[in-house]
Amino acid sequence: MTKVGIYARVSSEKQEQEGTIKSQITALRDFGSKNNFEIVDEYLDDGYSGELLARPQLDRLRDDADRGKFEKVLILHPDRLSRKYAYQVLIMEEFKKRNIGVEFVNHKIGDNPEDELLLQVQGAVAEYEKTKILERSRRGKLAQAKSGRIIGNIAPYGYSYEKGQAKITRGYTINEGEAGVVKTIFGLYSELGSLSRVSKGLKELGIAPRKNGEAWRHSSLYRILRDETYIGTTYYGKHRSVEKEGNGGYKRTKKSGREWRDKKDWFPIEVKPIIDKTIFENTQRLLQKRFRPFGVARLKYMLGGLLKCANCGHTFTGENGHGFRYYRCSNRLRRHPLPKNCDARMVNADRLEEAVWKAMSEIITKPSLLIKSAGLIAEKEELNRNKEEGFFKELKMMEEKLDKEIARRDRLVEVYRDGDIGKEAYKIKMEQSHNAIETLKRDKAEKDKILQQSKNIPLLKEVIYKFSSLMKSKMSNLTYDQKQLVLRLLIDRIIVDSNNKSIVIKGVIPTREPEKVVGELFSRVGGLLQLNPSGSLPYLPKKAEAR
Repeated sequence: MTKVGIYARVSSEKQEQEGTIKSQITALRDFGSKNNFEIVDEYLDDGYSGELLARPQLDRLRDDADRGKFEKVLILHPDRLSRKYAYQVLIMEEFKKRNIGVEFVNHKIGDNPEDELLLQVQGAVAEYEKTKILERSRRGKLAQAKSGRIIGNIAPYGYSYEKGQAKITRGYTINEGEAGVVKTIFGLYSELGSLSRVSKGLKELGIAPRKNGEAWRHSSLYRILRDETYIGTTYYGKHRSVEKEGNGGYKRTKKSGREWRDKKDWFPIEVKPIIDKTIFENTQRLLQKRFRPFGVARLKYMLGGLLKCANCGHTFTGENGHGFRYYRCSNRLRRHPLPKNCDARMVNADRLEEAVWKAMSEIITKPSLLIKSAGLIAEKEELNRNKEEGFFKELKMMEEKLDKEIARRDRLVEVYRDGDIGKEAYKIKMEQSHNAIETLKRDKAEKDKILQQSKNIPLLKEVIYKFSSLMKSKMSNLTYDQKQLVLRLLIDRIIVDSNNKSIVIKGVIPTREPEKVVGELFSRVGGLLQLNPSGSLPYLPKKAEAR
């Protein structure tokens, strides 16, 4: 019986919610059953763009191909593998070198030159068609914006989007209830001069935001106070989508970041005003006095964005207090003026950064510690056959529970649509279902990881020894900024239990081509050294200047 792996992908959350990936899996399972194939594993990338080569399940598929886990891969159509023909060829060549076949269930191809040419032409045409559609869409939106028509159907707070009978009549209309709140926000800020006080004042007046709970976030209030839409001019094209560098993790889309365009390139669109222009201008002057521009910081925080609170799961953010740098749980402030629901203590930034760097340096440069930290058990303790079968049974039970919970969530949506359950009860039950699904997904991923490790411990150990040796030769004499870059690329997250004074570091170890990974990492570190050759720090490391 031929051993096969099946791969499926959807490129949007909407497709994921509509169950598109389920239909792919069903079709692939049916095809495998009809052809008497043994499906040894399934690889499902939910919500990942076909333009990206770096996808978590695709990487796992390629790794398992290296290990000879299966003899054939089943995929519904070539565009599920990738929307770029070059990537299709790259992956299929990898499989071909390992004598692993690839079969597209809805797109039969053979091994002769004519079929390969047909696949190449179809891939090029598909790529061209997608580019043409995107370009037509872009030009169409620009034409609408130039003619003064609203693009998009999500209106700012204070407005509603009215579709009308034709595109030319569509636009924003004033939502009288929300418009009154906008006027109240401007009035309160002019009187109180503080976002915290405005948020508290709205809470006392019983005014809740459009969504996301009872309290108004400072970011939402700031955005309203800065928005020129309220004086009669909204804009299209303020941002452009860009590729952004991450910390080594996976991205769902190629252009996952945004950057501001120059204001001269924005397209103004007239709408009905809510706020008097004089009031708006006075508010801007007050904001300018009270706020330092975003992105301009006197202090740096090496672990910014990496720290998660062990109590509540929220992010620890950098803060300057009494002349010293600290990290504190954002949940202690983000719900203001609601009661705080996290009692995590603040942590001295210098001590925490020193402890994390020391721990990472020791672990990374000592392969025995790295192997232990990675959870790789010794060969004599590897899972025996009975335990392996037990793992498979547990995985099967988890999959069944996950399917049942997803079905329960879908039924809950139908019940709510039919009006058989109230909104509040629906929100509570939906949150419970979401938490259960996420927990099951995490537990299943952990089981999969343990099972794979038990089969590939010698290979993983070899990779870790090589990675550790390469890192050891390069980690000395780094500046603060260079250390920060190294940590961001190697650490996924750090769980901080500040009350019990403990941390758990969860990192990323490359399982493919460690030489290339380390080389790319330190080429970027070298580039940073050229930008800051003196190695001096742009802030006081111990005592910090107050605002």
